[in-house]
Amino acid sequence: MINDTCEKIRCVLKEQLSDDLFVDAGNIGIEEELFSLGVDSLNIIKIIMKLEDLYQIDFEDDDLHIDNLKTMASIAGLIESKVGL
Repeated sequence: MINDTCEKIRCVLKEQLSDDLFVDAGNIGIEEELFSLGVDSLNIIKIIMKLEDLYQIDFEDDDLHIDNLKTMASIAGLIESKVGL
């Protein structure tokens, strides 16, 4: 399931960051650190808001720890824990 979730996250990255990233979001590996690619805290807020809408979930403040937001895989794990996958 994590690969399906990562593909949805990749689509959100493409949509939200097309003008902000130095690399094509379609080429980002699921374990690649997003912050090293130019993603910043404002980008993360946009991504989180879009994912909350997409999955009909709410992230708590404790969920928004940097370790949960480093990679697509870590974000996917967080989402899957919220939706019970």
